[in-house]
Amino acid sequence: MLSKTTQYALKAAVYLAKNSSVDRKILASDLAKNVEVPKAFLSKILQRLSSKGYVSSTKGPNGGYYFTPEQLQNAAYDVILAVENRDVMGHCAMSLTACNEQNPCALHEHIAVAKSALKRSLEQLTLHELAQ
Repeated sequence: MLSKTTQYALKAAVYLAKNSSVDRKILASDLAKNVEVPKAFLSKILQRLSSKGYVSSTKGPNGGYYFTPEQLQNAAYDVILAVENRDVMGHCAMSLTACNEQNPCALHEHIAVAKSALKRSLEQLTLHELAQ
């Protein structure tokens, strides 16, 4: 259900939440190696998260990516929305464009409740909690 981009973003977020701070920044290359994600792809994800304020970064010899205590209070679902630019739980499980309450796909009624529950859970789960 989660795209590779979202999976990579969440893996990076968990690693950063556990290992970074204002005083301990992590280079994109080190982060990519530790979470086993291609560096170029991860760098694009981190740039997107940084531009939207979900992760901090500093350039220079002591630079890298990190979470502030305030950013650790963001919801996991905020990260998903930031990298996907859409509500992934609002889309059809079968990827049909015309699927909705009035015109449901074959899976719609079977999966709608579970998707709603998962979305609520991710909206309430902070990055700090995710890393625990």
